[in-house]
Amino acid sequence: MAYLYLIRHGQTDMNIHHMLQGRTDTHLNEKGIRQAEMAGTFIRNNNIKPDVIMTSPLIRTIETAEHVTGLGRECFKKERLLIEMSFGVYEGKEVGLIDPVFEHDFFHDPAHVKMPEGAESFEHLLLRAEKFMDNMYNEFGHGDERTAFAFGHGAIIHAILAVIKNKELKDFWSEPVHNAAVIKVSFEDRFKYKAATVFEGFPSGNM
Repeated sequence: MAYLYLIRHGQTDMNIHHMLQGRTDTHLNEKGIRQAEMAGTFIRNNNIKPDVIMTSPLIRTIETAEHVTGLGRECFKKERLLIEMSFGVYEGKEVGLIDPVFEHDFFHDPAHVKMPEGAESFEHLLLRAEKFMDNMYNEFGHGDERTAFAFGHGAIIHAILAVIKNKELKDFWSEPVHNAAVIKVSFEDRFKYKAATVFEGFPSGNM
């Protein structure tokens, strides 16, 4: 059986300030580095060895992968499908200081949220997550005993979980995906997966 480990990036300063990070390219802070190192310790202690390591193109996931695996970024495959959701004109804005209707609907009623200008819709995000899982199944889901690491972000990992678990959009945020969380996905059959958080990670704000 093949396994996919979804790993969210460690903390950044924008996480601390509860800012919508999206595709803004930010670095891990010192705490985020420690978080990634702790996730790496968990992975090593459990003898989990990747055959393939994928990262979002954004630097915070690449740095997380470096600190988790101890490898250089030349060992990683940049996967565009893992990039974070775009928030358009709300990129870099602090939660609590944006349109309160958008903030409420985004986090509590995503099925009806009106996304800002230039942002990615939830529908497009879910299609991207579905394509990613299709690619993963085509590469790993045929009985091969291989392991892949995928370093991503809060919204895209939630979207992948929504695809795996066939969630309705209203339940998009129904489970936590903390900074440096590690989620194990097993390939049982096409469109049939099991996913479980094996390292909880560290709460620290929004994407």
